[in-house]
Amino acid sequence: MQVAEKAYDEMVDLFARGSSPQDIIQFHPSHAAQGRARQLMELSKAGQLTPEEADELERLGDLEHLMQLVKARARLYATKLLALIPLVALLTAGCGRQDAADGRPVVGVSLLNLSSEF
Repeated sequence: MQVAEKAYDEMVDLFARGSSPQDIIQFHPSHAAQGRARQLMELSKAGQLTPEEADELERLGDLEHLMQLVKARARLYATKLLALIPLVALLTAGCGRQDAADGRPVVGVSLLNLSSEF
């Protein structure tokens, strides 16, 4: 299996696992893929790439570009998720408490009752 195909499989596995935005941001290709990309780039600079190696280098470049786009989107989602944490904590603050009036468990916090809750 060519290194470009292995790098592609690594990315597919990352997404298939249902990775979090943080997992995606922290993802790096294997050392073998990184080394092969460097080797192909050196051959390219020297004008010594075979047609097959040129195709492999192009595939690795396409994968790198795709991963940059995915990581940028993951950073955006991670930022949005972090911004929601205080809101989620606020909205779920009353979950699991007993209602003093009738003893039923409180399953959420009504936005209309926030001022009386706090």
